[in-house]
Amino acid sequence: MHGRTLDRILRYLEMCIEKLDDPNYRLEVDIPLPSIVGGIFPEETRKLREELERACSKVKGGSETLKDSYKACLRKVLKYIRRGIPQPSEVEKTFKETVKCDLSLPLADASGALFEALIETASIFSRRSFEAAWLTAEALERNFQSSVITFELHDRDRRCIHPVWSFLADKGRRLIVELRSLNYGKEMNTVIDALSSAGESLKDEVKVLHDLITEAEKKRKALVEVISKKLREDLEKHLKYMLANYVTDHLLALHGVLRKFGRELRNDDLEYYLDVVFKDGCFLEYEVYAVLLELCVPAIPRVQLTYLPGNEEERRARAKKEVTELDVVAAPRGELWLIEVTKSTGEDKLREDMEKLEWLMGELGAGRALIICTREARKVAGKLLQARRSEVSFIAFEELDSKLLSSGARCCR
Repeated sequence: MHGRTLDRILRYLEMCIEKLDDPNYRLEVDIPLPSIVGGIFPEETRKLREELERACSKVKGGSETLKDSYKACLRKVLKYIRRGIPQPSEVEKTFKETVKCDLSLPLADASGALFEALIETASIFSRRSFEAAWLTAEALERNFQSSVITFELHDRDRRCIHPVWSFLADKGRRLIVELRSLNYGKEMNTVIDALSSAGESLKDEVKVLHDLITEAEKKRKALVEVISKKLREDLEKHLKYMLANYVTDHLLALHGVLRKFGRELRNDDLEYYLDVVFKDGCFLEYEVYAVLLELCVPAIPRVQLTYLPGNEEERRARAKKEVTELDVVAAPRGELWLIEVTKSTGEDKLREDMEKLEWLMGELGAGRALIICTREARKVAGKLLQARRSEVSFIAFEELDSKLLSSGARCCR
């Protein structure tokens, strides 16, 4: 368990102990669960809540038992005294031998419950993506000073994207690293274009894909073949096979996650995933998120910010909400990092991303802002950075691991 996570759990349990005599103390309200974490990890959140509630109930119950045991012991003392008051020199010995009160059992029982709760919560937090989301959400909540900004997750993302990406990242599925290890690292633009066009054309095969995915144990090979046929014909054979398997892993994970939560894979789920993750190139956001988790950096992808622009009077008059999205939010050592991921090489789009991150850094008190892009885009960004002073840094996909490490991102337990 990460040191910051353990500290937060211990502080909660300490608060539970301090408020034993407070009749208004409600366990379910005071458990420190960042709001957006439950949307991504409902099962882990439920288990954590149950463990903490059980531990605090045991502590509270032990306190009551201890009071009852203490009263019972004193009654025994009075009962003994009625038989005759012992000599002062004999009081301690007579008390130990005759009254025989043991007040340690309720304390031992409550202490055991605390240790058991910590062991169980450590098991829950052993899932890397869950602990990463917890720590990142805490950093977001801690840094939010503005009452006109809220953060949340898109409903469709919460169903179809966040649980899939956390599952794949926990499994260590990382395309960029695989491409680099097989000397395809220089073909990033080709890969982006191939997966984008495949995402568009695969939407026409949703019914076929659905049938193959739901019978994947028998038909994975057929699924890979259908996807492979939708990839560019000019791709080198091994690269095409690699990309087809990558898309297959994503789609099978989507089905598996939905099934785990008792939901059926719908055609519109497939269409949404293909549209967002592959056609729009958002698999790149996943790749950045997966690299961060591999470096033990807490992160959450695709966080939606809602804010009311303008001054306070304008906000009251218009109540106008505007929504923006952060592709990835990270929190190395508790410091907030804001990350935009783009496949664009256009100067206007890169400038727009820079301005967005510069504004959000001030609003959220973030320590760093990064734009992850292609090598071509980084060259364009070099001209932008010469023309203006900015705290935003640019990193190419091909150098993601090494540049993040040199930026001090690694923060393993």
